[in-house]
Amino acid sequence: MIDLHRLRKTTVPAEDTLAQAVAAGRPVDALANGLGPSLDALDADDRDVILRCDIEGQTQAAYAAAHQLTLPAVKRRRAKRPRSRSTDLAGREDAFNPAELLLAALTACMLKGIERVAPMLTFELRSVEVRVHGVRQDVPLRMERIDCAIQVDTDEPDRRLELLHENVRKYGTVFNTVALGTHLSGVLIRAPRGGSPP
Repeated sequence: MIDLHRLRKTTVPAEDTLAQAVAAGRPVDALANGLGPSLDALDADDRDVILRCDIEGQTQAAYAAAHQLTLPAVKRRRAKRPRSRSTDLAGREDAFNPAELLLAALTACMLKGIERVAPMLTFELRSVEVRVHGVRQDVPLRMERIDCAIQVDTDEPDRRLELLHENVRKYGTVFNTVALGTHLSGVLIRAPRGGSPP
């Protein structure tokens, strides 16, 4: 019976609103644009490999071949990323603390999720902004709640915004992991005309 229904492959006409061009920009670029100060603090060689491999998507093997390096040498340079945000007593004063790193990972997860599903949904957008706010509990130490607000600059209808939000909530690895141990709430809204509020 299951095979019978599978072979029928019943289809329905797609709505005209779904046949839209894929957005030219990538939401993850908004995150990359905010890394300037951190990247500027790195050595030129370390900064270059992170820009090429982590942001522009070049493979480590291709980077190694283009710069006449061994693959282990490229991996060592990329491994310096955590040390550049050291949180020990001798580290940088502007480094993220562990709670901030958790919030940053959650933000990156949501941005990556939008970047991944937007082409599949043919969801057209101009920019994405994610704001997170965490409330820490002191006894015992834990993140008690995290509130997220995603603003999307788009002309898509409200039902498509909700579809995008549903995909972000459903398929985010970090999002789902954090949600198991912390009260996690959030909204995905249309960005106001003229930019986001202060």
